[in-house]
Amino acid sequence: MRKVVSTAEMKQAEKNAVEQDGLSYLRLMENAGSAAFRVLRDEIGLERKRYVVLCGTGNNGGDGFVVARKLLEQEVITTVVCTGLPKTEDARSMYDMLSSMEVEILTVGIDSSDVIRDRIVDCEVIVDAVFGTGFHGTLPQPAAELFELANKTAAVRVSLDMPSGVNSDTGEADPHTFRPRLTVAFAALKTAHILPQSEPLCGQTEAVNIGMEDSCFDGMGFSLGVLDMDAVKEAVPKRKPNSHKGNYGRLLNIAGSRNMTGAALLSSMAAMRSGAGLITLASVEETVNAASSRLLEATYLRLPKTPSGEISAEGLREIVTALLRSTACLIGCGMGCSENTSLILRTVLENSTSPVIIDADGINCLSRDINMIRTASAPLILTPHMGEMARLIKRTTAEIAADRFRIARDFAQEWKVTLVLKDSVTVVAQPDGSLYLNTAGNPGMARGGSGDVLAGIIASLAAQGIEPGHAAAAGVYLHAAGGDRAAQRLSQYGMLPSDIIDELPLLFQSINR
Repeated sequence: MRKVVSTAEMKQAEKNAVEQDGLSYLRLMENAGSAAFRVLRDEIGLERKRYVVLCGTGNNGGDGFVVARKLLEQEVITTVVCTGLPKTEDARSMYDMLSSMEVEILTVGIDSSDVIRDRIVDCEVIVDAVFGTGFHGTLPQPAAELFELANKTAAVRVSLDMPSGVNSDTGEADPHTFRPRLTVAFAALKTAHILPQSEPLCGQTEAVNIGMEDSCFDGMGFSLGVLDMDAVKEAVPKRKPNSHKGNYGRLLNIAGSRNMTGAALLSSMAAMRSGAGLITLASVEETVNAASSRLLEATYLRLPKTPSGEISAEGLREIVTALLRSTACLIGCGMGCSENTSLILRTVLENSTSPVIIDADGINCLSRDINMIRTASAPLILTPHMGEMARLIKRTTAEIAADRFRIARDFAQEWKVTLVLKDSVTVVAQPDGSLYLNTAGNPGMARGGSGDVLAGIIASLAAQGIEPGHAAAAGVYLHAAGGDRAAQRLSQYGMLPSDIIDELPLLFQSINR
């Protein structure tokens, strides 16, 4: 798990290191620059290379002065280009140490712009130490011109802590942002290193130790893991030779309505392909009739319907009876959102003794009265997309997108649920504060029904007794990996959510279960 902090939290952690561990800010700067130098030495190399280090007027520039000094100590041809004189005491100290050496230091606005241009164009490596995490707003014109020139060269580009031009908290970026191949993050990742809009601007990001103890970060930031097939292997148990269908769970899927039969079919089929021992689809007559000719292995619970074609609360007794025989319940896919469906959801939450997965219209019903969550005694998994999450917490989608990791974490902790916040980059947040990020998947999955498939996969895994957080994480990755396989086979334009389901057996086969 990787540690991710905000800019303010990083400053507090540095303060903790100074006050608790006896480090000085100058020592932290020396450690940061030295760690960055080692990355340059080990991953890019020093021999037969000319370096240019771009240094700003703040502490990020101080880190750059340390890098330049370390390069010179190894007799590497190095030019330092300053955007101005250092403004902080520590950066000034590092500048003085550097300037005592035999080094070329050029300053924008003072020295010849042609000489500065020549040095940048002719070098093999450019190190960006201009703004780091201190950037916000827009780049000043001299810096923008400097970065525009650097970005056009064939040099290997490296940023210290954060590419200059990227806001480290929001991920917003100036059009002329320095574009590195590699970013060396000091002590911990910052939010913009993992935000989907800014992560590509950082290139490869490598976090380095600068001598701070883990205790300096106590109570701040969040832990983040990136989902991969290992998450599936860890979650999905090996099947025992002497087992039967009862060993693999009974899923009750309350889904569908007269005009939304597809959601019920897709979620049920996805659940069946994900290993649950028995699937019961509880729905209105039209949905059951449509499903029964296609889902031959499922069982069905026909429920009364309202005049509008939704499942009627008159069937609550049958629902509760089926619920108590189940090891997990999925509710919401294609149900519609009315007072009637809200009553069904409330009854399920109050009566279920096994995990409940709430999707789609179930989320929309919760948005009318989120305190319904408090009535549940069994574990809950919520799977909203960004719009549904906005309705649920009464925020805008833009606000959520700007701070999705913190919002997801705080919601999961406050309401003690597992949250799957769906987007092009999906976040899985758990009640203990841990977060998982899914980077697999592709735009071909952006179709109606894709969410129903995901809900079915997660619910099936939960029904098999897999811990809810692990079921959600594994389900998200399986769904995305299936989407990538479907796109490779059929193209992003031609693939359908049902094609993701077809890939699930092959994915399970690949983990040798």
